[in-house]
Amino acid sequence: MSLEQIQDQLNCRIRQLSPFGLEIESPNKSTTVQTIPVELLRPLLLIHRLILLKGFCPIDDQEQFSNLCRAWGQLLKWDFGTVFEVVERAEPKNYLFTRGSVPYHWDGAFAEQTPWLQFFQCREAVGQAVGGETIFCNTQTLWETLAPETQELWSTIEIQYTTNKVAHYGGRICARLVDRHPHTNETVLRFAEPPNAATVALNTPELEVRGIPAQTAPEFLDHLVKLLYDTRFVYSHQWQAGDFVIADNHVLLHGRNSYDEHEPRRLWRVHIL
Repeated sequence: MSLEQIQDQLNCRIRQLSPFGLEIESPNKSTTVQTIPVELLRPLLLIHRLILLKGFCPIDDQEQFSNLCRAWGQLLKWDFGTVFEVVERAEPKNYLFTRGSVPYHWDGAFAEQTPWLQFFQCREAVGQAVGGETIFCNTQTLWETLAPETQELWSTIEIQYTTNKVAHYGGRICARLVDRHPHTNETVLRFAEPPNAATVALNTPELEVRGIPAQTAPEFLDHLVKLLYDTRFVYSHQWQAGDFVIADNHVLLHGRNSYDEHEPRRLWRVHIL
C-alpha cells in the first residue's frame, strides 16, 4: 500500500521527515492514536525507523498510555513500572533528570533484554529555539557509508560500559559496537557516547574500548562521535505538547540537546520488546 493510499485510509496528512522518519498528522484533535491499526504502522516503522504522530488526542493516564503501547507487544517493566517520566528534578542523581545534554545511547543496555521500540508522549514542551530536542541517529545508514576497511576494523571492537545504579539502570556490560537488527538482520551500531561539554556529570557511564590498540581509542571515538552528529544521519525532533513518537531502538541511537533553565519539558516513555 502506498503512502497516498494510507493517507486516504486514515484521513490524515502524511509526510516524510528528513533524513528519515514519517509524520502522520490528524486534522481532528479528538481522534485517538488507538484508531490507527498497529498492523498498518509496523511495516512503516521498519522502513522509516521513526513515526511521529501529531494532532491526536493526548492520553492523560499512564495506565492508558501503557495499554496503547501494549498493542505493539510485550512491555519492558522496570522497577518504577512501565512508564518512565523524563523531567528535570530538583535534586537529580542522574544526568537524565537535568537540563544538560544527554549523549547518544541505546535504551536497555543494562537491562536483561534490549527493547525494540521506544514509545514517547510529550506532556510538556519547551519553547522554540531554546534546546531540548531529542536527536536520533540512523546507524544503519551511517554504516553503509563507511569504507570496507573501516567496517572491518569496527567489527572487531567491543566496549565496556560501567556506571553505578542510582537510577533505573546501571552496572557493567560489554557490548559489540557492530551488531544485527533482530527483526531485519541489518547491521546496526551499539554505542553509548562519552559525556560532552554540555552534559551534567551525574552518573555518566565510563567507557573502555577493546579490540584495538589503546593508543588508537581516542582517535576512533572522535571519528565515531563526529559521524553520529553528521546531519546526513540525524533527525532532530523539537517536541510539541501532544506529540507521540515511536522509534526503533535497535537501529537508532538517541540523545538530547541541553535546554534553557525554567523551561518545562516532560516526556512519558514506554519500552516495547
